[in-house]
Amino acid sequence: MKVYPGFKKEDLILVPDFPSKEGGLIEVAEKSIMWLKFVVEGKQAHPSTPEEGINANRVASELICRLDKMLHKRYLKKNELFDPPNSTFEPTRREENISNINTLPGEDVFYWDCKVLPAYNLEEIFSKVEEEAKQVEKEFNVSVSIEKVMFDQAAPPTPKDAPVVESLGKAVRSVYRVNTKTIETGGGTVAACFRGGRA
Repeated sequence: MKVYPGFKKEDLILVPDFPSKEGGLIEVAEKSIMWLKFVVEGKQAHPSTPEEGINANRVASELICRLDKMLHKRYLKKNELFDPPNSTFEPTRREENISNINTLPGEDVFYWDCKVLPAYNLEEIFSKVEEEAKQVEKEFNVSVSIEKVMFDQAAPPTPKDAPVVESLGKAVRSVYRVNTKTIETGGGTVAACFRGGRA
């Protein structure tokens, strides 16, 4: 166990990061997080002569659909301790490519948010994403770059019988008179820093 300045080995660390209405939920683990930025480079042209360009918007949309299908088909495991119990893969932000309607965009930028069950390795998933991108590059004669905006493999869970979990459960039951339950959550809490040795 790594001990950080300001903490002692016997300290119990509570992170009030995960809310529950009755106060009986104790979060002991979380999913991995992978945020990706994609830049698709085509060739700008006028919409009246699309054959002179490569529409980056269309190619990016094709890549989004392929990634969506591949990720949801390949990574199907469930863990009922999580809510939701599966990994989530969602295209989210999309940057403005051009400011006017009558231009065929030569560049398109979009982002993907992935909350992944700890059973999966993020590097393996990322390699599959790269494979899809390379296939699209070849088929459409574009370039696709992928940036890891956030890439955080889930740390090992806090054991359910750890002193901090048992002490917290006892205190909650005593004060709030509710049953406690250990759960796992979506990811990105401060507790992950302590679990993963990054605090």
